[in-house]
Amino acid sequence: MLLDDFQGESCDALLMADSYRFYDDVPVGFQPSTPGNPDKDISYVPGETAGSQCEDVIFYPSNDMGRHRLGFKGRIYCTNVRLCFVPYAKGEKRSLPRRFVPFNDQLDVPLVSVHKIFVSEPSSSHGLVDVEQLKFREMTSSVSSMDIVYVLRLILRDLRVVVVDLSESQNAANVANHVLHFSRPSSPLHIPQCGQLPVLYSDAFDWENEIKRCRLGRQDKWRVAGLVSEELRQPVYSYPMHVVVCAELVKADMDRMIPLWRGGRFPIWVWSHHNGASLLRSAFPENNENAEKEQQSLWQLIGRASPQRDVHEIRVPPEYGPARIAKSFDALRRLCTIDSATVFSGAEEDWAGLVNDSQWPRLVNFCMKMAAEALHHIHQLGQTVIVVEEDGRDLSAIICSLVELCLREECRRDIGQFLLLIAKEFCALGHPFGDRSLSPHGTTPTFLLFLDAVHQLFNQAPNEFGFSPHLLLALWDASISGFLPPFTCNSAVEQNEFGGASALCPSDPAGCLRRLFTDEYRTLFRNVRFEAAYFLGKQTNTSYLLPWDRPLRPRPSPVHYRFWTGFFLRWNPAASIEGGGQLAADRRLDEVMAELYGNKWTRIFGELDGQKASTSSSYPYTGIETDHVSRYERANDDDSDTRSLSALSISGITKRVPSDDARSLRSKLSIKMPRIAKKFHSPTPKHKKSTQHPEESPG
Repeated sequence: MLLDDFQGESCDALLMADSYRFYDDVPVGFQPSTPGNPDKDISYVPGETAGSQCEDVIFYPSNDMGRHRLGFKGRIYCTNVRLCFVPYAKGEKRSLPRRFVPFNDQLDVPLVSVHKIFVSEPSSSHGLVDVEQLKFREMTSSVSSMDIVYVLRLILRDLRVVVVDLSESQNAANVANHVLHFSRPSSPLHIPQCGQLPVLYSDAFDWENEIKRCRLGRQDKWRVAGLVSEELRQPVYSYPMHVVVCAELVKADMDRMIPLWRGGRFPIWVWSHHNGASLLRSAFPENNENAEKEQQSLWQLIGRASPQRDVHEIRVPPEYGPARIAKSFDALRRLCTIDSATVFSGAEEDWAGLVNDSQWPRLVNFCMKMAAEALHHIHQLGQTVIVVEEDGRDLSAIICSLVELCLREECRRDIGQFLLLIAKEFCALGHPFGDRSLSPHGTTPTFLLFLDAVHQLFNQAPNEFGFSPHLLLALWDASISGFLPPFTCNSAVEQNEFGGASALCPSDPAGCLRRLFTDEYRTLFRNVRFEAAYFLGKQTNTSYLLPWDRPLRPRPSPVHYRFWTGFFLRWNPAASIEGGGQLAADRRLDEVMAELYGNKWTRIFGELDGQKASTSSSYPYTGIETDHVSRYERANDDDSDTRSLSALSISGITKRVPSDDARSLRSKLSIKMPRIAKKFHSPTPKHKKSTQHPEESPG
């Protein structure tokens, strides 16, 4: 049913009939017989309470830029946890499987995942509103109850763009204010999804088991120190209650060292190789003479615990800090959240340059390079390595995790061990998820940078991983949903203080995935290539995998870097390939193995056999691409040479990265397409002779 069947000035003014249609069959002029009841419409999660609601809402849940933009007509609720949409039509039609268990990921938006909020207001109160004059402004403070909010536009931290048409609703301003308030929690205490379970790697037992897993033989070089039980004079709030330190280090030494390291994060042990070389991490020491002397003394103590009696320090430059990560991600986010086909087609010509200008590939390659350096010194030279960072909570966690991932085959081949690695290096050792991924002031996705680096390793050696990149996508989505307490707080101490504890259990670390994601979605976490290589190895008594003592060596060269399309463009239909992508290849491999080995091979994607015609390279996040026009304006097919940058303008063109700070549907800038035509029209300098290819002709 097309929108032009509906009578309504605001609806006609906002949405174009040739660009939108309803997903459900709602009769013309339909009005619900009874007002919405949140207690009946919402399945509450613990701690969730209803807030405001709106009727007669049109909800557009993803970045579809197609001519047949799918929307839902219904009512919307804003709770303290999520924005929940309930369609009027009975019997929901889903072309994509549900991913999350606690909520409907297609119709619900966890509010802590909202990165930016934009609202539009009518440009004139007289008559129809001209679409060309409709503007968006970022919502940074509450709007007045007298303000008219026509459209709510949410940019999420997973790079989705959700649009809510409130033009026919009576309570739009109240809903917008609630979204703003609950999407900006001042502390993890205000996120009600946190549970109360034991925090991993906080007690001495967990760290003692970690030392035993390293198979060191003699275990007298390192000891578990209780930062609380030993009654240190100055607590270290970003460390757990127990850490592993050099065995020669006593309480008096730690009391003397803690004030000399930034944030008190003095060097602690995180892992040891079977050759005896160890991996440690710390923050920068303070810039004074006492700190320098103490560092030299501590380095000697650690060196005596190393087989080579030597310590190699990897110092992360301060310029690779959180500010640079945030700036780089924001540039890439603005490029990948384009929901105007006109702007996206203009960016396609310079895509590689735009991605490179964001500096994100440089950050990923830097992490890979530092990990490769640490791996070389530990595995080949037998040297103990200390990764030193400005505050010791961001890139040091990434580098140490990558080193362990490359040297510990169980972390690559078992999902549970991979999750325990994340629980140790990020959650327990104080990566500030609340201040980085869920900050109301912006997103600093250090954890996403780690996941992208793991994705690069997967591309370089896909047979070595017992999980697929879909697990990496799920971990990021979980970290910004607020439903996993370890990804909500800033430290293990904060988890204990606020009741937000680990959803991971040492005996069943993958249990959190079962509670959060559906069985159908978790099927995609399995890596068919790994399972096929392992199966063939058993059948032929030949190993198709790296031996346990042979490391996976990262290749940090830009030549080996592959842009993570599966994450950054998974919501963009223009980047989706019908029947293509890695999923199609994996499904075919699954089928071939079943044909060759029959019942000996257990099918992995058998449940997807009936959906071959509807899957794409972006499955299960985006459907098959449709004809593309701008979401908010009509495409002028007659004027293919000059197109306007409207809904999302490219900021300053010289910056080469789109901006979402000033979203206006009025034409702001015209560019010639294709760009290559510019050089044909450029005047020839007088002092140079024109050199033109015979096949090129001006104009």
